[in-house]
Amino acid sequence: MKKMSIFTCPGLGDALWTITKIPDMRRKLNPDKVNIVVQNTDFNRSDDFLLHFNFIDSVSYDDFDIHPEPIYFEPIYGNVPKPTDDYGRYIYCDSTGNFMGDPNSWLLIANGHLERGHRLETWYPEFETEIDIAKHYRMREDEIEWAETFHLEQLNNRPFIVFYMGPLNGNTTLGHNRNGLWSLRNWYEVGNSLPSEYKIVIVGHQHDWQYANLFMGSLSEFDRHWYINLCGQTEIGQCYALIKRSKFLLSFQSGVGIFSAYMGHPTAIWWRPKGDSISTEYYLSFEEDMSHCWVPMEYINKTYFPLIYSKQNPTQISQIINQFL
Repeated sequence: MKKMSIFTCPGLGDALWTITKIPDMRRKLNPDKVNIVVQNTDFNRSDDFLLHFNFIDSVSYDDFDIHPEPIYFEPIYGNVPKPTDDYGRYIYCDSTGNFMGDPNSWLLIANGHLERGHRLETWYPEFETEIDIAKHYRMREDEIEWAETFHLEQLNNRPFIVFYMGPLNGNTTLGHNRNGLWSLRNWYEVGNSLPSEYKIVIVGHQHDWQYANLFMGSLSEFDRHWYINLCGQTEIGQCYALIKRSKFLLSFQSGVGIFSAYMGHPTAIWWRPKGDSISTEYYLSFEEDMSHCWVPMEYINKTYFPLIYSKQNPTQISQIINQFL
């Protein structure tokens, strides 16, 4: 039996960009099975999500180095600032076959290509990109039923939007929620702009609870009535079933928002501004074009709205959302 193994980053969005190559790889290489090997982290939940795709047979986790041989971008693309310049260095490992000496395995990481502002379709051109990846996603009946029941019993069938607020801290210099660039008050102002019949559901993993809890604690008793915090209370499939029933998703930069955009669901996602570092250990800046170089072109500013921290304010975002209410 010929088994093809695909190694990828742990994030949902990272994995999504990876699997856009797999339908064509299956057609050309004709493996009996495809296994996705996800880098092992403390926040694993990619397995359940990835197994919703009809061309993936199994998912496993392993401790492997995503950057086994770090390579600077400049000898490949050119015109990249030196490590001591303001925009710093970018280290990445190119997508490649025969990973770790296995001829039937690939390390597929699209991040570096996208972060330079290149379209996903131009990454790893040996294989075609399945940009319409959502058509392969199979939502389970129990997930659909759970979302229907939640909408009826917890929201009284009222219309709602979804916030994915993300974690309090993370691997960026300014913190995942941007501190002065986007605040708890800003989230509140967007929610407060909705028509009075609308509810807001906050979704997220267990590690997102701290920031969502801070937000809920910042609200008055009256305002808390309009929010339901589900952080850490849903499986990823339930989360997407619920998002599909909502009118809009406003999301921190994450695979939660990325796949919502792939589904063609009305979605806006925050992205880092150019010059913002991904890490306090070394400096990295990517092009703001990354915010829209992975999604189908026909979705951009129609059902998917890329947002850059510091460039959009709550009033502008409310105007976007209200188009879909």
